[in-house]
Amino acid sequence: MYLDGEGLLGPSPRYIVWFHGCSRNCPGCIAIDWNRKNFPAFELSVRTMVEIIQQSGNIEGITISGGEPFLQIDALYELVSELRKTELGIIIYSGYRLSELKEMSNEKVKKILSEIDVLIDGNYEEKLDDDLPYRGSSNQVIYQFTDRYRDFFKSKKKEDFFY
Repeated sequence: MYLDGEGLLGPSPRYIVWFHGCSRNCPGCIAIDWNRKNFPAFELSVRTMVEIIQQSGNIEGITISGGEPFLQIDALYELVSELRKTELGIIIYSGYRLSELKEMSNEKVKKILSEIDVLIDGNYEEKLDDDLPYRGSSNQVIYQFTDRYRDFFKSKKKEDFFY
């Protein structure tokens, strides 16, 4: 967990929560070596993370990345469910495409998608890295499920995201 005051992965100030582990092995991934480790450097419970976030005061939101958050569906579900009880914005980065997440037909995935503000989806593709902010490569799509970040991301709102 990292406090981002620079707006690197969303409006600041916000916490960045990095889920450990990913089996997607995207060439050029910035976290590939870290994701191959057997254990993270340290581990926090969802309860501890939420307590730290709530005690921080002036936080705009949370960005969840990794690794691949959806590979740890129970912890992701618990974290998003607890964060939704607050007024914080929630952004998730995932290597899975939105269509892949829908195809999982998993009730927890469905609930997570219904409770977040933004999903930035798709594998990182090094050859498509165009240095645009908030996504690693041009194949990744920023889906805005609420209007909370419409001006921040300045992208067209997509329709019919949900089941």
